[in-house]
Amino acid sequence: MHKIDIADFLDTIANIGNLSDLVFLDVRHTTEAEPFIEKYGADRWLAIPYDQIRARYNELPTDKRIIIVCNAGSRSYEVQLILNQNGYADTLVLAGGINVAKRISTDFLPAS
Repeated sequence: MHKIDIADFLDTIANIGNLSDLVFLDVRHTTEAEPFIEKYGADRWLAIPYDQIRARYNELPTDKRIIIVCNAGSRSYEVQLILNQNGYADTLVLAGGINVAKRISTDFLPAS
């Protein structure tokens, strides 16, 4: 597993405006991803639910680093394996998922 730890994730998301070479892939349910898409933009926060990734992975950019997020990290890891098998080599999994990130900082969360 190639991962990004929580501290690096929070630093990355805080500087997202300066980073054109990466996107976030949210594999949670679409309704969970929508607020993040609104906050960070559909070009930066992509949403493909876990159960659709095998059919839709080709929608992902091949020229950017992909940070994969889910609630706890386990589905992200499985998606990383699928993407790696299909030629996506520059992927990272958010270790612990969004749930751990929420416990450490709420700055990256969309406004409620």
